[in-house]
Order: sequence, then structure tokens, then C-alpha cells
Amino acid sequence: MDVEWDTSKEIGDVLAKLDVHTVDEPLLLSNVSKVIGGHGVNISEVTSSHLDRHAAVMHFHLQVNRLDQLDAIIRDLKTVKGVTQVHRVRR
Repeated sequence: MDVEWDTSKEIGDVLAKLDVHTVDEPLLLSNVSKVIGGHGVNISEVTSSHLDRHAAVMHFHLQVNRLDQLDAIIRDLKTVKGVTQVHRVRR
């Protein structure tokens, strides 16, 4: 049986966790936050840490309404200069 999810259907506020790996440069947190906010999504929590002298990772907790909204955020974050990797955390 083939099954397809309607990713555009509103699912209510759901917590989604993203890890965004970046080079360690000024303004990256601001630029990443602007992309997320541009999708009308609330950032409920963010932390960051250095991986080494030139790299960092930002951990975001987002309140999303639709799965396609989350997919669009991930796609757009990957285009931000200095972002090296974006992935959803499922834990």
C-alpha cells in the first residue's frame, strides 16, 4: 500500500529540533535567526557551542505548524553563507 503524507496540512505547534553547523564568524546567529523568523516560526530555545577554533554548532528548538514549513527552513538555511550542515534532531 502506497502512503503519502500531506506535508502542507497544519499540525499545530510542534517542537522541532535542528542542529546548524557553521564556520565561526560574526553575524551567523543573526543571519540564521532571520531565515527562521522569515518563515513565521518561533525560536523557543537556542544554544551554541564551538566545535573547534573555526567551527560552531547551533542547537535550535522551533515551534512549527507544518512539515513543509520545516523542510523549507532547512532548505533555506543550507543557502546561508557560512552554514556547512543542517539536520533535524530526532531525540
